[in-house]
Amino acid sequence: MNVTTEKKRIKKTNKKPTKCVSVCLDCKNVHYKNIWYAPDSRLALLLDEKKDTIRYRLCPACEMEKEGHYEGVLYIKNIPSDLYDHVISAVLHEAVKDYVENPQHRLLDFYDTEDGYKVTTTAATMVCRIGEKLKSEFSPCVMHSAYQHEPFSMQVTKLTFLN
Repeated sequence: MNVTTEKKRIKKTNKKPTKCVSVCLDCKNVHYKNIWYAPDSRLALLLDEKKDTIRYRLCPACEMEKEGHYEGVLYIKNIPSDLYDHVISAVLHEAVKDYVENPQHRLLDFYDTEDGYKVTTTAATMVCRIGEKLKSEFSPCVMHSAYQHEPFSMQVTKLTFLN
C-alpha cells in the first residue's frame, strides 16, 4: 500500500470532532470555547444533540441571580423630577446594549429608593458604563466609582445629579 492510499483511508475513517458545549438550564445560553453565546446565536442554532456533547448546567449569571449575588451596583441620586423617565430609559437602553454584546451581562434589579434608584448587575463593568453614559447625557452630575470587597466583591458606582 502506498502512502497516498494510506492517507485517504485515514481521512475516511476519521470522523469530524464533535463540539463540547454547556447549555444553561434557565436562560439557554450556550458556552463554547470559554465564550457564552445567546440562545438565538448562530452557534446555538447549529447544535446537534446527536453529534455534539452537550452538558446542561446553570450559567454564571443565572447562578448569581439565584443566589442573590451581583458584581455591580449603581446608585443614582437626586434625579430631577422631569428626568426620571429619561434616566430609566437610558439605563435600560445601556443594559440591553451590554446584553447583546455579552449575554452574561444582565441587569438584575432596578430598585426605587427614597432619593433615586439602585441598579444591580451581573458585571462590574456594566455599572461604570451605565454611569458614564448617564453622566455624559445628563449634566450636571458627579460620578464616583470604587471596588468594594464586603459583603462580596463588587463595583459600586454612585451618580449624583447636582441641582
